Amino acid sequence: MLRHVVPFALLAGCACPEILSVTPADGTGPVARDAVIRVALDGKPGKIEFTVTGPDGAIPGAVSLGETEAVFTPTDLLPEGADIDYSVALCDATSYGTFTVGAIEHATPPDELAGNTYALDLTNATWVTPPSGGALIEQFFGGAVLVGIEAVSATELDAIGASGQATTNGGWQQDPCFATIDFEPVDFTSNPYFNILADSVEFTVQTAVITVHNVEISGGLTSDAVVDGTFAGEIDFREVTAVNDGCSMVGMIGLSCTDCTSDGEPFCMFIEAEDVTGEVLPGLTVVANEDPQECN
Repeated sequence: MLRHVVPFALLAGCACPEILSVTPADGTGPVARDAVIRVALDGKPGKIEFTVTGPDGAIPGAVSLGETEAVFTPTDLLPEGADIDYSVALCDATSYGTFTVGAIEHATPPDELAGNTYALDLTNATWVTPPSGGALIEQFFGGAVLVGIEAVSATELDAIGASGQATTNGGWQQDPCFATIDFEPVDFTSNPYFNILADSVEFTVQTAVITVHNVEISGGLTSDAVVDGTFAGEIDFREVTAVNDGCSMVGMIGLSCTDCTSDGEPFCMFIEAEDVTGEVLPGLTVVANEDPQECN
């Protein structure tokens, strides 16, 4: 379908600097619905043209120039869940990109996030990989991942992770049987959305210890919840101490193991959940635990 595109251009002298970066970058997202398109330059821009389109055609907005940047600000909130296409033309160079829009309207002030602990509920998530394996996966992940925000700024998020343990009153607490995960600081320029990577996260399932490798956790942070969350990783059934043959077990419900990232052997399962939500746990702070207690 042909889109009608309305360009936005601003003329300011004859300089022709180089485009260093465009935010949101191509292929990123989700971003908040009030996101702007920011172009970093190595000098003051001259003529620069933005073309921005969504599912319903051209997206109107205003262009402003700084000494080393140009910013496109949409007139209205971007449409929830949409893919937004843009091009930025400067002299003979043009940068193209596409990003996705989330459900949250505005960035969350960092001071409303610092110190919060969120319980990412995997029990009620939508498990999309493996297909038809929801019953098995939900049995494994009848718990939560705790994410504690240790420090946050306009550009960076630093968090600590822990395995969650259900309490008798229906809440969550930190499981003392597992070591905490000191996540590496991650980019937070797409506030309120984040993407955290971890080598592994451990859970208890009855008497088994399940280690999920190559973990990726993403979502949007508000002052009281996580929305648009996802959780993905890889289970190596050779490590499941209470399951003699995990691949045979999953085969009974029509699933099969795949090659492991670590060594290419066919004993792993890739998992992915969407619609992961999480609430803030008032009064709970994830405490670093590098030497967890022995648990039966």
